Amino acid sequence: MPISPLVLQRRHAELGRIRLGVKVPVGTSGKTRPGKLEKFRFTSPNASLIADIATLYGGTARPWNNAGKPEHEVITDATAIPVIVVKGGFSQWMETWSGGGCVHRCDGERDAISGDYCDPDDRAHRDAKPTTRLSVMLRDVESLGVWRLESHGWNAAAELPMLAELAMHVGDLVPATLYLVERKAIKDGKTSRFVVPVLDLAVSKQRLVEIVSGGTTSTPSAVSAPQTATDAIANSHSGGVAA
Repeated sequence: MPISPLVLQRRHAELGRIRLGVKVPVGTSGKTRPGKLEKFRFTSPNASLIADIATLYGGTARPWNNAGKPEHEVITDATAIPVIVVKGGFSQWMETWSGGGCVHRCDGERDAISGDYCDPDDRAHRDAKPTTRLSVMLRDVESLGVWRLESHGWNAAAELPMLAELAMHVGDLVPATLYLVERKAIKDGKTSRFVVPVLDLAVSKQRLVEIVSGGTTSTPSAVSAPQTATDAIANSHSGGVAA
């Protein structure tokens, strides 16, 4: 008999990370700074999985030193990858980290552990950044564990939750596509360009109607149609789905 979920929180095994940046050397000082990427980067302790990803999505698999831990990485040629969204694979907090780990985690108002209201004058609270985590299976990689995407951007914090939470209602395993989409922002007359991770579910209009009407069907066929959630929502505004 399994241990009660009140005692032990079960989770999918994490095989690696989906990263949106890389550390760039600063001169010859040995120091680094965060550098942004326009393609997906994968890292994992498993060299075979990284090699498989390189074969599928391009790039060169190579060893990578993860703060003293020997791992492997590949910067792919892909801006879109087919994934499977898993139940419970999404979380979002305001977090502050130091060299010793996470020193503050809240929902923007209340502490995640104590439940008490945060002190607005506390520096750890003021310095907190949105931390959005999405764990997915890679559809075309022969493994059953998950790969975690982590973003500290406000755009990802605003956009990923909508479809990630919809996936939690659709089923335990939901096919989707994870994209990197370029955006630009203009501030003080200067234009900056950046990429944002975007999730698009391969959910049929039939399944969305079932959810709205309180249907309970969650068979694989109900969520595997090529119709995406974005298309379904667009069609609903043009008469494709009854209000």
